[in-house]
Amino acid sequence: MKSLELKNLGVQEMNDIEMKYVEGGGLTEIIGSVGGIIKPVVGTVNAVVDKLKDTASNIGAIIGGIVGF
Repeated sequence: MKSLELKNLGVQEMNDIEMKYVEGGGLTEIIGSVGGIIKPVVGTVNAVVDKLKDTASNIGAIIGGIVGF
């Protein structure tokens, strides 16, 4: 198998500082993107859980009224 020399193909190396400022590079950019997605999801899940608690409470009250508790 022939070894490819990336320098011969015009590929340049980047150091860690350059990687942070390249679009799509750097861990902080990835964490920021994930954080932007997670916050609305957590808010939605919390709203659904609150609604389920209210529904369960209402169902419990209805059953309690029927049974006579």
